[in-house]
Amino acid sequence: MNPLLLLLLVSLTFSRASALDGGTSSNRNEPSDELRVEAGEVQAILSTSNNVSTTADSSIYATDDVFSNEKYEPLATFSKPVSEETFKLSHQDVTIQANSDDKKLNILIITMDQLRYDYIQFIQESMPIYKDKLHVKTPNIDRLAKDGVWFQNAYSQFASCAPARATLRTGCTIERHGIEANRMLPDYTNDPIATRKINSVRTYDQILFDQGYEAESFGKFHLPARWYRSADNSKNAISYNTYDLDMENPIFDGEEEDADEYLKQVAFWVDESDFPQIYQPGMQNNVRTSCLYTPIKIDPRYQKPYSERAADFSMFGVDSLPPKYSLATYTGRQGQLAIQRLAQQSKPWVLTVSFDYPHSPWVVSEEYAQYYLENQQDILTPPNMQSKFDNDWYASKQRADAAKGFRDPNLVQGFSAVYMGMIEQVDEWIGVLLDELDRQGVSENTLVAFTSDHGEFLGAHGMGGKLGLIEEALRVPFLMRLPGKIEPGTVVSRPVGAHLNLLATILDYAGLSSLDKSDGTSLRPLIAGSSYNELYDDDFCVSEDAEVKKLGEFPNFMIRYEHWKLLIAKSADYDSQDMMYNLATDPYEMNNLLSRKKQSLQLIGKAEHLRCLLVEWMLRQNGGAKKYYSSPKYNNGEGHGDIQEVTQRRSWNEVAQWISDSKLRFNPPVMIDGKWRSNAFLYVGRTTSGTLTINDISLKGTGREYFSLSRRQGVVHRNGHLRIRVAFASESRVDRSDLLGVRIVIRSDVSVQKVVIVPWDELVE
Repeated sequence: MNPLLLLLLVSLTFSRASALDGGTSSNRNEPSDELRVEAGEVQAILSTSNNVSTTADSSIYATDDVFSNEKYEPLATFSKPVSEETFKLSHQDVTIQANSDDKKLNILIITMDQLRYDYIQFIQESMPIYKDKLHVKTPNIDRLAKDGVWFQNAYSQFASCAPARATLRTGCTIERHGIEANRMLPDYTNDPIATRKINSVRTYDQILFDQGYEAESFGKFHLPARWYRSADNSKNAISYNTYDLDMENPIFDGEEEDADEYLKQVAFWVDESDFPQIYQPGMQNNVRTSCLYTPIKIDPRYQKPYSERAADFSMFGVDSLPPKYSLATYTGRQGQLAIQRLAQQSKPWVLTVSFDYPHSPWVVSEEYAQYYLENQQDILTPPNMQSKFDNDWYASKQRADAAKGFRDPNLVQGFSAVYMGMIEQVDEWIGVLLDELDRQGVSENTLVAFTSDHGEFLGAHGMGGKLGLIEEALRVPFLMRLPGKIEPGTVVSRPVGAHLNLLATILDYAGLSSLDKSDGTSLRPLIAGSSYNELYDDDFCVSEDAEVKKLGEFPNFMIRYEHWKLLIAKSADYDSQDMMYNLATDPYEMNNLLSRKKQSLQLIGKAEHLRCLLVEWMLRQNGGAKKYYSSPKYNNGEGHGDIQEVTQRRSWNEVAQWISDSKLRFNPPVMIDGKWRSNAFLYVGRTTSGTLTINDISLKGTGREYFSLSRRQGVVHRNGHLRIRVAFASESRVDRSDLLGVRIVIRSDVSVQKVVIVPWDELVE
């Protein structure tokens, strides 16, 4: 046998079977209770000059999926013979008693790349649309949900790898941490604004390292190299991030972030002539590993002559290499060894294991692909596969992706089969990691969090890949487990930012909330059922699409509140169609409510409500003098800042008076300062010229004595609104049936409107 092939075969000796041996399977500006937002006041808040020169960046930047023609040099010859024990090293799979300080929490963050929210077994089993359809096998991810909390409506901050990962690591918005696109890595230092932002934020690794934690990170990083370092840049915060097969030790490598580069370099030696026993006509070169794979029908090279070159996002098929050579195995095994090593220390630790699957190239070993490919006719095809968007940017992506086969049900089922196989392989490694925590005796003192950076269209709306603010690309799985602190089987249905709030939540459980300077908030009260909207309505989340080519060209913000979802551009004047959906009746976003010529007063009121929530969110996240959302310099000098642009933008009809809700829902009350409390917020506004005079806002009906209003009258000018806090308080528990007759009456010079109070445990229609 060719000695170079032999080197490849023995250098990764940890087979799937042996690997499984031992286990189965800022402070923020807080608004007052009476927040009044008028157009003139927004202008005053922003202090934005109208004399800003406008520059448009017309460059078209490639995503991280774009194929590079770069040639990789083979690795230098190993300095000593490589034995079959190479990757087993001197580390034996031993079970020890945990030495960690019981007072300090260990933290394990597990992420996958491009995993859609609904491609998990227990979630598919819970969704009627998947009835009688083939389900992906994820028993170990399911374990986390059973033993911890599942956030049912969790969202990525941005449906693109680097920006989402930056928010996950820092808990900061896209505008604050500065990573607005994959193209910014690794050359972000060429952008002085981005460099300042990147250097000003702190990752959870840096914060915990300064508190005596050991920090390690394996797998995909895809972030600025500066974040490997400590906050003061004096030393590495992350001690190890890869494995040196030559030296038989974990190492830190500041140049190569994960196993991906390792596989490319090792596999470079292997020519298809070294595999005469498996090479078959029709096989193609996997540009990620330089080894062979068998394309499926959606692959552009399917049944085409052999070619060395392709974009990794255009590869779909079955790998010729067994699972032990896969990136999933390499990353998973590093995580397992790290747990064994860290458990022997006296220091607490934070470990990130970031799997590259199921990101492109969509190539997986036959062992995981076969079951799904053989049964692909039973895989669900998206019900919105043939839908058409009226927003120009999304419509253009639909046209481009349709040409690639993403409107063909048979082709998409084949893609889905490979995608599911990749997920199943990672799930097995997640089981290994969870079992290793048990073996080392550290499960009870380890917070485990699981999520992905973003989703995958997988044929939804006739599209593939990611980007944009549509559910299939933006919504992500999000699970957490901490025995004794998180009740098993907890489900949180409120929309949350998975990435934005993770750091704050980690620090809260670790007893380090005083160190939290992020833009997120701890989800611990929400998990425990003790969140009551103290200062403002927190029952929503915001996602961003911050890369700016031309303002208004595509939606830049997503706001999700209850079952309502608004996608809006940050340009007051650009002629593009914003998008709003009622996910309760239209979960696959096929009916854009804003495209209707006749819009109901209720629809306009909800669009205004979501826009107001977004503006308030930007005001809280604006960074004071930094003006992240109010300075045009963060939009290449174009426009007048996000807050002013969104405040003035309106792609729906104007009305003399609108209200946010005809039914105002309250969350279950919680005991605060000796009283059961719950707050909700009602918005009233005007979009036409002139003024709206609100003469009286009052409570009516039986049970009104339990509620109070933050204001009872006011004047609103064009494009302004009033926010009224409606507070419930009682010294004893109140049966919700005693509150069903309560209503709010709003009397103005335009109309009389009534709002029904909806107590907890009743859904809003």
